[in-house]
Amino acid sequence: MFKRVRWVAVGYGLGATTSYLAARRLRRTAQKYTANEVVNRVGATVGETARSVQHAVTQGREAMRDREAELRASHHLSGDRHRLRAN
Repeated sequence: MFKRVRWVAVGYGLGATTSYLAARRLRRTAQKYTANEVVNRVGATVGETARSVQHAVTQGREAMRDREAELRASHHLSGDRHRLRAN
């Protein structure tokens, strides 16, 4: 009889503990997806992406200017006289 009572108590304790831990984990996960949290995470991601794109554009322009200077030097061109005009 004592063995049954002990195992019932152990089972009840494990069940209660598991239920409590599962509910706590579920609350934390649900909190991650509340409107404010999602807005904060999306805002941070968009900000990082914007900075990356801005950095890439800056590097591209610098590379373009360097290459243009290189080509002008190799073809002995100078100034704006030889610039192509857009129609």
